[in-house]
Amino acid sequence: MLLNYFTISSLINALTSLCLCFFILSRNPRSRLNRSFSFFSFAVGFWAINHFLAFAILNKASALFFHRALMAGAIFIPTTFFHFVCIFLCIYDKKKSLILLGYIASFIFLFSDFTPLFITGVSKKLFFEYFEDFGPMYHPFLAMFASFTLYSHYLMFKGFKSETGVRANQIKYILIGTLIGFMGGITNFFLVYNIPIPPVGNCLVTVYIVMVAIAIVKYRLLDINLAFTRVGIFIFVYAFVLGLPFLLGYKYGLWKYATWLMLFLATLGPFIYTRLRRQVEARLLAEDFRKYGILKRFASALARMRDIGLEKLLKLIIYRLVKTMEISCGAIYRAMKRQMPV
Repeated sequence: MLLNYFTISSLINALTSLCLCFFILSRNPRSRLNRSFSFFSFAVGFWAINHFLAFAILNKASALFFHRALMAGAIFIPTTFFHFVCIFLCIYDKKKSLILLGYIASFIFLFSDFTPLFITGVSKKLFFEYFEDFGPMYHPFLAMFASFTLYSHYLMFKGFKSETGVRANQIKYILIGTLIGFMGGITNFFLVYNIPIPPVGNCLVTVYIVMVAIAIVKYRLLDINLAFTRVGIFIFVYAFVLGLPFLLGYKYGLWKYATWLMLFLATLGPFIYTRLRRQVEARLLAEDFRKYGILKRFASALARMRDIGLEKLLKLIIYRLVKTMEISCGAIYRAMKRQMPV
């Protein structure tokens, strides 16, 4: 097991991307925006975890397996990113055909990934004992990667110029974050073509996590209630999901079995996480549910009050809100129509 800047940065990229993936998805699994961004983050995380294993393992057969596995994630990064951008910018219907074309191309590349058509093998390059050698399908993949990535950022820049306020800030942070992340990620392609530049920008991939976090927290890209609780539960569950296979591989050298175990546990992980999250949130939100119940019953009671005056009604609403929500004061502002001369 080799631990250096490249392996550690890949591991950090994997953990941060997967954490963001499941955190965003847990906020609202039915939201197309949340799902599309989670798919993109998962593709980055899958690429990064296999990137870590490919660099960390000093065994040619295993290195070839993990280099091909990391490309399985990389293949879907540009398509899932473009998919997210189209939904985020509300242009999904206009770009639906191009999104479909991107996924079709991605699956074609995926089917060729574990064959010499995509990666012919691994060899020593610079100070890396094993680095992938490209096959004939690698060139069209790289063209697709560049095209979708550049076009996605062009659309975001165009959207940023036409928006104002909070919406513009949301686009700005995601645009800058993903742009820096992609610039760091593409340094992995140089050695594939025997250009003697190591993937020094690998650590920049995590920047997009930071920028998206800013967009979430500062500009309310997503609802963040119970954020820390859900992240804490996620870390607990996936420390087990990722930690047990890592221990198996690190201690006994059984990295292939560790990979299959990780896939199995990763399948169970979302179900364990969801069950734990619901139980913890039910306890944490018990007080909120109590207040919600009081206000709901109060609203039903108001609907039955027919002969109460407007002034009394407004005072009653303020009194109930202040007492139930435990706030210091409350007020209702009424707009009065002016009497205009005829």
